[in-house]
Amino acid sequence: PVLPPVKPPTLPPVYPPPKNIVAVQGVVFCQSLCKYRGVNTLLGASPLAGAEVKFVCTDKKKSWAKKTKSDKNGFFYFKPAKLKTGDARKCRVFLVKSRNSKCTAPTNLNRGRGGAILIPAAQPPVKGKSKKQKPFSLYSVGPFSFETAKGSRCHY
Repeated sequence: PVLPPVKPPTLPPVYPPPKNIVAVQGVVFCQSLCKYRGVNTLLGASPLAGAEVKFVCTDKKKSWAKKTKSDKNGFFYFKPAKLKTGDARKCRVFLVKSRNSKCTAPTNLNRGRGGAILIPAAQPPVKGKSKKQKPFSLYSVGPFSFETAKGSRCHY
């Protein structure tokens, strides 16, 4: 018996992964111990409230920036509506200024002064009934620090 030719199975179309909105988190510390001035360390540092941090994205056509301040635990969080995961590589986070008179000089710890690149944060496992991923992709930067300015009175 002659069998008709077998058609290969039709596969569903392949779509690129969805582009999620990006969220960025980090922490800022105050390194007020003069013995660590100029040293990239967080030994003896404490969380810095009210530190201003700037989120900057640049491409060939345009650039934009957004600022925020750290909370009482030194934590900051950005969730810019314009940014999708595919564009995250074009963004940096910078230290701007501190309102603490003991810690006014931004350090370059983890590229806080020069501009830190966004690093994908580990996503926690999805638990519970919904089993849905978060509607955004979380990135981390830092930790960053400010230190006492040169010529300032030291607090050992």
